Amino acid sequence: PAELRGGMKKRAGLARALRATAGVAFGTARVDQRAQLGALAHQAKLGPAQSTFLASIIDVADDADETVLALARQSPAMMREGVGDALRALVLGLAGGGAGVLVLEDAHWADSAALSIVDDLLVDQELPLAVLAFARPELLEQNPSLWSKRAPFRLELGTLSPRVATRLVHLALPSACEEDVIARIVELAAGNPLVVEELIRSFVTSGVIETSVTVRAVFEARIARLGPRDRLVARTGAVIGEVFWDDLLKRALASTGCDVASALDHLVRDELLSAREASRYTGSREFVFRHALLQAAAEATVPADARREIHRVTALWLEGKGVPDAAAVAHHAEQGGLHDMAGFHYARAGHNAALAGASASAQFLLTRALRLLPRDHGERVAVHLALETLHRDASELPPRLRHLVAARRCARRIPDRAG
Repeated sequence: PAELRGGMKKRAGLARALRATAGVAFGTARVDQRAQLGALAHQAKLGPAQSTFLASIIDVADDADETVLALARQSPAMMREGVGDALRALVLGLAGGGAGVLVLEDAHWADSAALSIVDDLLVDQELPLAVLAFARPELLEQNPSLWSKRAPFRLELGTLSPRVATRLVHLALPSACEEDVIARIVELAAGNPLVVEELIRSFVTSGVIETSVTVRAVFEARIARLGPRDRLVARTGAVIGEVFWDDLLKRALASTGCDVASALDHLVRDELLSAREASRYTGSREFVFRHALLQAAAEATVPADARREIHRVTALWLEGKGVPDAAAVAHHAEQGGLHDMAGFHYARAGHNAALAGASASAQFLLTRALRLLPRDHGERVAVHLALETLHRDASELPPRLRHLVAARRCARRIPDRAG
């Protein structure tokens, strides 16, 4: 579901920025990740508690950190204050009396807790910080007063004017191309630069202009024109998500004998995918669809049984990599039919969201965990108690009592493993 896919990426912006600053790569040993973060904290002259809260952002807290975090986790407000103070101290320490820049990619995926922390940093008069955020329009649709206390400068990219679109088509097509062809492409694209590009590509490839002019249809036609090998790789990657990795693709397509590496190189040359210079997982190449609609068009053509198996393989692969984004593992596990595994990771993701102060996300994830966890699973007690705490903070008495009673019943159903 779209709601869940958005949830998978929430809170990723701050974590990604912090990982990039510290040079902490996914896939390396947890102790090494914590050491790299410690080196950054030392460079910024942070105190032990501030270093601990930074570790909680990227999920690399060690046993010593847990002693400090145990108290903060009792209150979302305390946790949020600790994270905000740590980020403030980090920016001040790294700036060294100068100015700092925080770059947030895909800011539309950030949840309210992360955006609120950035807002606190921006209104701090002693903090020399500029924020450069890239986002889709829905960021402001969902947060119309975002960072308004700082009078932000917003640069919105609108549609192409007919004159600019015509010039773009002239530059891309042969000079002998008829003017009515150019005019038709400009008319159908309606100012969307991606559609202009795809209509040009379609005309150059087939000599005709696609008349199914919805944006989705244009991309579906692009996928359909791929060769069998490239189409298989594109569809498999699309089920994994907008971002995926070659080693995971090879695992998912192991039984087909497909030359995944050659197909990926061809899809990059064909401008369907982009290869990222740095990968989240050491030893794996990371790829991203050039547009979300390309990914959606490719995924829509995958049969249900094949999609389920790809999700199953993806969940197991991500879990083996120690992915800190538990919601991502949970999503793939659920879609792959691994319901016990999905319930456990939804619970973990919900606990993490609650600690970050993202109450709405936490309730959504924890409730989903309850739907999937077996009735005698020990994690259900912790989930009910976490939901009770969230409703307590919201002063909602009936739901609190309901979850307390449910937690007691779950505890009675859990087998006594000590005996």
